[in-house]
Amino acid sequence: MLRRIAPVFFTRDIPATLAYYTGKLGFACLGTWQDPPVYAIVARDQQVIHFRCAQPPTANPDKYADELLRVSGFVLTNPEQTRLPVR
Repeated sequence: MLRRIAPVFFTRDIPATLAYYTGKLGFACLGTWQDPPVYAIVARDQQVIHFRCAQPPTANPDKYADELLRVSGFVLTNPEQTRLPVR
């Protein structure tokens, strides 16, 4: 039986995230790593959340240009095709 999970949320600003979770939501900071912090853990009511500092992903519109996309047995060979057949 699953009793706890420890999600890891990505953020660009650990100090601001900690200020919000501790000041507004009532979490306690269990620890931070490095200075400035790049990782932190908060807890409340026996629940724990981890935060990791990360930049947002960059878009890559050509990511699937040379790949085949498979959707439940349907092979999409034309990347510009945007509508899948309806069953």
